[in-house]
Amino acid sequence: MRKISSITCIIFGCGMFAFSDVIVSVVSNIPTDNVLIGNATGTAGLGWRNNGTDPVREIGQSFLASMDTIMDSFSLKAGGGVGAGASGAGFSVTIYSNSVDTTLGTAISTQTGTYLTTSDGVSSGAWITFDLEDNINLYSGNYYTFTLTWDDPAVPAKNQNFFHQNTGSTFSEGRLWQNNGSSWAASGVADFVFVVQAIPEPVSAGLLTIGGVALMFFRKRFKK
Repeated sequence: MRKISSITCIIFGCGMFAFSDVIVSVVSNIPTDNVLIGNATGTAGLGWRNNGTDPVREIGQSFLASMDTIMDSFSLKAGGGVGAGASGAGFSVTIYSNSVDTTLGTAISTQTGTYLTTSDGVSSGAWITFDLEDNINLYSGNYYTFTLTWDDPAVPAKNQNFFHQNTGSTFSEGRLWQNNGSSWAASGVADFVFVVQAIPEPVSAGLLTIGGVALMFFRKRFKK
């Protein structure tokens, strides 16, 4: 998670130092730092795809915010390697907000990135993290849905498989969403294997302190 971006934004302002993309990374084990919510079980597979032979499938997962906080990233458990067409492909992440979990609600952020490549060694069981360029304010009691869309439908063989619960889902605070080319639909019995990570409160407070000290320092310099 890119904590340095928060430091530079507080001290210097975000415009000059903003990151340009959603940063995608792969790790072997489930992320455990500053986890807000997640679902750790599920062995069925579902492809995020646009491969020229099967229909397009955009995917998403909703979750309930249990507190006011700031969303930093989300991770999904891979059910296989990166498809050839997905290697280095452009994609978009859109975050939706709603007071209920039966519709996606209102899009509050759309961000873009470049996906992993086949040389990154993604295998079944690995965790793919999407670190958001613009962190998202979450408000307690609201539902939020992150969705993934491939940007260029003309590129064939784009596919990344992710694990999910198939039937009898034990995760009650969200839904798996998918769009097979016509409209978004929610599943009542399935959820992705995922985690959402927030910016930790102690770090946020510490950054505010650092920012305050820096501003006091600059103010004193200007008064001399």
